[in-house]
Amino acid sequence: MSEENVALLRTMYGRRTLAEFAASLHPEAELHQEPSIPDGADYYGRDDFVRGTALWLEEWEVFNYEPEDLVDLGEQALARIRLSGRAKASGVELDQVAFHVWTFRDGKPWRCEVYFDEAQALQAAGLRE
Repeated sequence: MSEENVALLRTMYGRRTLAEFAASLHPEAELHQEPSIPDGADYYGRDDFVRGTALWLEEWEVFNYEPEDLVDLGEQALARIRLSGRAKASGVELDQVAFHVWTFRDGKPWRCEVYFDEAQALQAAGLRE
């Protein structure tokens, strides 16, 4: 089952529209954003997850996220994501790594926890104490 989870994430991250991305999510999906994100919040349910992601994306003139690594952890997966883009208001360029710790429910991505600190992500994924 877990290899299927990683394959699903790989496909999901390859989808280019938010609607396509959202179609892969569990209906009760959760998004828990990194606390350092301005106006970062937690979102519950597929529609709210999409709303939270859309709020983040609307701040960017150009934005891209590419998975650099996906680690199979059984009912969880750890994704190392390269974020890049240019902010609309300031023109500031972004090139940063983020970590998504995914938990699966009923064979679908259910809970996504976002971290910018690798040690925190590894701890959340149960790979460090």
